[in-house]
Parts: sequence; structure tokens; C-alpha cells
Amino acid sequence: MKITLSNIISVIFIIFLLLMGVSSALAASMESLPNPIGPTNMTALDLIVKVLQLLLGGVSVFALAMFVWGGLVMLTSGGNPDRVKKAKDTLVWAALGLAIILFSGAIVRYIFQTFQF
Repeated sequence: MKITLSNIISVIFIIFLLLMGVSSALAASMESLPNPIGPTNMTALDLIVKVLQLLLGGVSVFALAMFVWGGLVMLTSGGNPDRVKKAKDTLVWAALGLAIILFSGAIVRYIFQTFQF
């Protein structure tokens, strides 16, 4: 198939129409979406706690990725002692990082519940 200017313009036009349809569908559904950070009458401390929880969740995903990376390095090490040590170190540090994440999340939750922010 020969690529011509009319083919390129047609594809761009179709993509434009599809994007317009998706954006109008999103705009129509926006009315029923709940506020992801909670009620609009939140205090500054409520917002800080929500942001901390979001950050801890993001760091938890990073820890999971490090577990996967360590496992892949272990599987592909082929018995090479240096790569096995690197994989074990990655898994140990990922486990320690996850423990710190869970502990700090528990501290944030405890402070929030104790002082009733």
C-alpha cells in the first residue's frame, strides 16, 4: 500500500473523531465520579494524611517492582555467584523497604486515629 498525503490526513481525521468521542464520553461520566481525596470540607491535616497514604502506596508499588526485579535477576543468574549475590541483596533490601513502608503507614494511621485529625 502506497502511503499518500490523503491517507495520512484520513488517519489523522479518524483519530481526531475517536478522541472527540472519548472525551465527550468522559465529560458525560465526570458528573458521577466521586472525589478521590474525600469530601470537599477536608482540613489541611486530612489532606496531608491522604497525600502521605498515596505516597506510601506508590512506594509500595516500587517495592513490589524491586521484588520482581530481584527474582528475575535470580532466575537469569545462571549460577553466577556475583549475580546471585546481587539478586539476594535486592530481595533483602526490598523486604526491608516494604517493612519500613508498612511500619510508617501504621504510624500515620495511629497518629490520625489517636489525635482525631
